[in-house]
Amino acid sequence: MAYKISVAKKKTGTSLAAHVGIDPEVDYEIGVFFGSKLDELTEAGRNKIMTLSSKNQIFAWALGHGAGLKFKKNSFEVKKMILNFADKSPYFSGGLGHGLSRHIRKLATSNSLEPIMEFAEEHPVFAFDLAYDLGYHFGAFSEKIKQTIYHIATKNDQFAFRVGDAIGGIYEELESRDREFVMDYTGKNKHFSKGFSKSSHKKEL
Repeated sequence: MAYKISVAKKKTGTSLAAHVGIDPEVDYEIGVFFGSKLDELTEAGRNKIMTLSSKNQIFAWALGHGAGLKFKKNSFEVKKMILNFADKSPYFSGGLGHGLSRHIRKLATSNSLEPIMEFAEEHPVFAFDLAYDLGYHFGAFSEKIKQTIYHIATKNDQFAFRVGDAIGGIYEELESRDREFVMDYTGKNKHFSKGFSKSSHKKEL
């Protein structure tokens, strides 16, 4: 951590990339740093960083994580570039999902969540990384986002279990309409139902 702080304060250009590959911890710190700065780099700089990430899994995951943490502040074109790259890099995609999950509710209020959900429909591992937070904040989402969550759950068993687990924990806080829909869905999706029951039993204990 000390290394990243000292270097990042002195350098903001892609010269930092020269330090990647020296040490895994350094790779992680620099990856997160660049991921959070993608909107500030030139197109050539972003391309250089993305190419570098294809050769280093730790850097790729950290780059995605940083991009997810700062996703909301990026321009439309950079957001599009991030999702396009995630489609090609499973490590970047995994980090991106983890970073996005940290502030999923804020993304929903800024209309940045819909393209992410569309991407999640086609990428099961990415969707799984978002599942718990999507369930935990379920009541705050639009009807369109809620329906997308259910749609993904019908195709992705692990996602269904995890989102069910999260919703089970906040079930009593949901509006009556959402509670009715959730109970109806537990009878249609056994994996969602198992996750929901697991969380409910925890609360009883």
